[in-house]
Amino acid sequence: MNNSQIGRSMIEMLGVLAIIGVLSVGGLDMVSKARRNNQMNSLVSGISNLGATIVQNRQYFSEVKSSYGKDYALFLKQAGKLPDDLSQLGALVTAKIDDNDIVVISAANLDRETCLKIASNDWGTRRSSRFVGVIVGASADFGCVKGGTSCTAGTNSAFSGVDGYPMPIAKATTACASATANTVNLGYKL
Repeated sequence: MNNSQIGRSMIEMLGVLAIIGVLSVGGLDMVSKARRNNQMNSLVSGISNLGATIVQNRQYFSEVKSSYGKDYALFLKQAGKLPDDLSQLGALVTAKIDDNDIVVISAANLDRETCLKIASNDWGTRRSSRFVGVIVGASADFGCVKGGTSCTAGTNSAFSGVDGYPMPIAKATTACASATANTVNLGYKL
């Protein structure tokens, strides 16, 4: 064996190791994206399950209003109908009854991508799931639904749907791009 063959073997080996390194970094990125997408889907599924659980347990509506400080999520957790932890991706999920007797599910601390996914999701119709609309932004005032008036969102907010139609992607993108749009509120009329 001469020295030129050993040098070539080391260079080839380093080249193979470099290729393996590049491929593994790409693989880790794909795994990271898949994990994030899975967490986002789990959050949307959890919110959907919360809405369905609230609608199924609407016979306790007056009890929740009087005994639980309008905190529907706390009632469902204590009744064993909801898991204690609803958080995914650092989101804070709550369900409270507002002054218009609409249960508002709020998902706060959202990044832009998660906000967009929740805002533009098809949550159903008022007939099938008692869903009345989604508001992106700090405002969670669904009073227009009770009054039968035209619903408009306040500053830095976007409203979609008395009939539950999904928020258009363009509208959701604009609303979720706002610096204050880290909260999405879903309304259910019981």
